[in-house]
Amino acid sequence: MAESPMLGARCPVEWAEKIKNIAHLTGRSEAEVVREAIGALSRDLCKIMQDGLESPILSSFQVFLKN
Repeated sequence: MAESPMLGARCPVEWAEKIKNIAHLTGRSEAEVVREAIGALSRDLCKIMQDGLESPILSSFQVFLKN
């Protein structure tokens, strides 16, 4: 399997608890839950950009994509 970069971020305790609960309920690891959420957000924001719609975090995501 190809090597994947490791990312780390601090999040509110409430998020961590939700991630842990989702992982437990779905039988997935917390890493899998976070990976899926980031992928879904990325796909959604790309779709918003393609459609020319506005999003509160769209400008931050556009900066991220340019780098």
